[in-house]
Amino acid sequence: MSAKIAEDLMVRNPTTVEPWHNIAAVRRAMLGNSYSFLPVRDTNGVWKLLSDVAVVKYLRPADNSGNKSLRNKLLGKPLNEILEAGDIELTECKCYAPNKNIGDIKKIITMLPALIVEKDGNKERLVGILTAFDLL
Repeated sequence: MSAKIAEDLMVRNPTTVEPWHNIAAVRRAMLGNSYSFLPVRDTNGVWKLLSDVAVVKYLRPADNSGNKSLRNKLLGKPLNEILEAGDIELTECKCYAPNKNIGDIKKIITMLPALIVEKDGNKERLVGILTAFDLL
């Protein structure tokens, strides 16, 4: 039987980033699991993506200077402080219901993952993530 809706192919209970996580924890999760993107809920409660490229750009000044003290300071900062300072930008992404037709999502996920969410009162609860790799 071929998959027809998002929940048939999505990765359930995806790893997420919390605003209080420091960049060292985010980087460790990305490197340890080969993730290019991690979902994070912004200060307005909207699901977005944190990219590995954004993390690399954030750490680049310390890496280019070879300043280990600066690198450790940057790695220790919580994500919410970094976002408030505008040092990292989150990537907008599409969110879909678990029963969304795969054909509609396929066009979107060639570059960015799609987040699969369920309504939970006024909020959206993340239940899965769908990437182009999941369609192979």
